[in-house]
Amino acid sequence: MSAMLFRFLHFLLIIVLSLVIHVNELSGQIDSLILPITTVDASPLRYNEPGSYTEIQDTFSKRAFSAFSVADLLSSYSGVYIKSYGRGALATSSLRGSGASQTALVWNGIPLQSPMLGLLDLSRLPTSFMDELIVNYGGTGASWGSGAIGGVIALRTKIPEKQGFQGLFQSSIGSWGFQNFNSNISFRKNKFSSITRLVSTNAINDFRTPLGKNSNASFNQKGFIQELYYTPSVNQTFSVSMWLQKEIREIPPTSVQSKSLASQDDYAARWVAHWRWVGNTQVVQMKAGYFEESMIYKDELILLNAENKFKTFHSELEYSVFFTNKIQWQTNIINSKRVAKADGYSDAVNENISSVFSGFRVENSRINGQLGIRKEWQDGTAVPVIPSLGIDFHLSNNWIARFKWTRFYRLPTLNDRFWHPGGNIDLIPESGWGQEIGFSFGNKRNFRWASNIYHRLINNWILWSVNEGNSFWSSNNIAAVRSYGSEQRIKYQFVFSKVALSIQLAYDFTRSINERSVKKPKIVVGEQLVYVPIHQGSIHVGLSKGRFNWVYRHRYTGKVYGISESVSAYQLGWLQLEYHFDHVFYRKGPTMDLYFQSDNVWNTQYKVIERRFMPGRSYQLGLNFKL
Repeated sequence: MSAMLFRFLHFLLIIVLSLVIHVNELSGQIDSLILPITTVDASPLRYNEPGSYTEIQDTFSKRAFSAFSVADLLSSYSGVYIKSYGRGALATSSLRGSGASQTALVWNGIPLQSPMLGLLDLSRLPTSFMDELIVNYGGTGASWGSGAIGGVIALRTKIPEKQGFQGLFQSSIGSWGFQNFNSNISFRKNKFSSITRLVSTNAINDFRTPLGKNSNASFNQKGFIQELYYTPSVNQTFSVSMWLQKEIREIPPTSVQSKSLASQDDYAARWVAHWRWVGNTQVVQMKAGYFEESMIYKDELILLNAENKFKTFHSELEYSVFFTNKIQWQTNIINSKRVAKADGYSDAVNENISSVFSGFRVENSRINGQLGIRKEWQDGTAVPVIPSLGIDFHLSNNWIARFKWTRFYRLPTLNDRFWHPGGNIDLIPESGWGQEIGFSFGNKRNFRWASNIYHRLINNWILWSVNEGNSFWSSNNIAAVRSYGSEQRIKYQFVFSKVALSIQLAYDFTRSINERSVKKPKIVVGEQLVYVPIHQGSIHVGLSKGRFNWVYRHRYTGKVYGISESVSAYQLGWLQLEYHFDHVFYRKGPTMDLYFQSDNVWNTQYKVIERRFMPGRSYQLGLNFKL
């Protein structure tokens, strides 16, 4: 970090702390406006931006996928397109036609993406490790920084609300050697709280394909999260979190390979400390995080053993002030230091990213508006100012209109800059502008409808290509991509004869097209980006009566273009049956849920990635115990 940048951040910190002291002096003259919040990371200006379309996964959908990964949950319950080739295999996301590295992924407000690749494998995130999953569609670069072009996937945990001991245990078995055990044990007494989360998942994945049995495809995952909270007063909380996880997985052969001995081992250790103070009119938060992750890729057939590892040091100060209960200002000062080492680097490399975010929100009975501005520096080099303006117009008690105008960007990753051969230290950030409008309708009869239309243009898109006169691939700012589309959501719930019925319909139209031609890889102006379906749709039907729940979901994914060949459109069905038992074993004892689940109900033969067949119909049987 340059001396000038350091002085600027130091000066801004002094201003923020001075405001804290000043507002604290006035707080005794103002009525209490806010109360402590149970979420670990309470940052409303960043999580719930006006003008944006947001989906929060409900309790049932999260519970239904508690034995599986975030990738499995998103592929079934959202408009996110997941690119994968089976359970436990590499899974990346695409929101609104963006690339995998153009979606921000945060855990309690701290980015999880690898600085080497700019993304995180979603199959490595157990659903049972979070209490809330939020998908925010559209560019949020002002709030979340580099990579938040397609949107944000936010994982959040919560402080235990009830006093005493609580326990949730789940065990399930399924097709092709699938086994899962996960638990969530919480304890709260007076000022102290604790949450312990465990997961263990194994699968052989030896399903049948048109070419025979899938081989070399096993997956093993072990994970542990420990969260400790200390609340010395009603308006102050200290917390520390530790997340340890390891995966060992084999990589099966493609349809053009006869054999594979490739495997990949992943390890992650994450520690976070967090302090939050909530006053009558202000909130102050401080975070510090240290992440250490490694990946070892081995392939005995080509005598390859490659190890990549990185460390991230993250620190953040957030200050919010409520001038009234309708006017809020928030600022964040963030610094992230990354150090990485790989066989493709000539030596260990590092980068320092510093940023300042400031947001101002005004709410009244008709309008909820927010203006956000971000300034960021990569190794002392400034990124242009990133503004964002979002407004929700409450047209009536039932109707809301949304509008958003924003700028976004993505910094080149460490691999883009330093990989040898091909890295380019002179890359500049991807950048562009986006707009979206939307309407929502809801009435007292539990009918909900949402419609969104969006557009964005990204210039300086970083693409690995072969330059004229070279024989190797290198990273360059040579592409431009225009994306536009719409999202439609309908949800209706009603009760008749003690039967609760829920119907959800979703459709996504996505055009993400190249604006410039490239020779190698061959890109033609006007073509759809690879692995971005133009059409996606789903229908969800749920029935509930007494102790019994029945859910069926059907999803359509349109044709996508791959790197070497196209992948045909496909339809999949998913079914779950659940029966609830009250107080088993003894009065006021634990409750139990017995469930049965079937994926790919119609046994469809399909691919998501070219040259890799997906599994056919599968079954899972499981038990949930809640103490």
